[in-house]
Amino acid sequence: MQKTLYLAIGLPGSGKSTAARELQDALGTHQVKVVCRDDLRAMLDQSEWSRLNEKLVLEVEESAIRHALRRDFSVIVADTNFSTSIRTRWGQVALQADALLDDYTLDMRHIPLEVCLERNALREGVERVPDRVIRDMWETFLENSAERLANREPA
Repeated sequence: MQKTLYLAIGLPGSGKSTAARELQDALGTHQVKVVCRDDLRAMLDQSEWSRLNEKLVLEVEESAIRHALRRDFSVIVADTNFSTSIRTRWGQVALQADALLDDYTLDMRHIPLEVCLERNALREGVERVPDRVIRDMWETFLENSAERLANREPA
């Protein structure tokens, strides 16, 4: 199996982590590792988000991904991965590690906002993302995505 860097993409509550674990089970934990900033943030900062904390969390995440790829594991990045800059960053990491980049297998952008908000409401304590954050992400990255795709110039 060619080592691959899989990028989950979707809102909080869209099922990225669940899908990542299911893919890991299907491919084998001896071949695939899951890395997620939420898990690292919980480990390092008791899930408290801040700009200062997030810089370290991202550095630790990137280090973990690079180390796993160097050891010929595939890696699933179970974050929102909406921004072009973060997807470009992971693409460069994959390229440097001679790994494939897969950003479609775990694409959860089709999950409706309402479903994400409902799932988020069921989360306990610090794992719950403020609804306004989810709504802001949806407005920024997804609200008009189908319309934007329909209006794209042909390649």
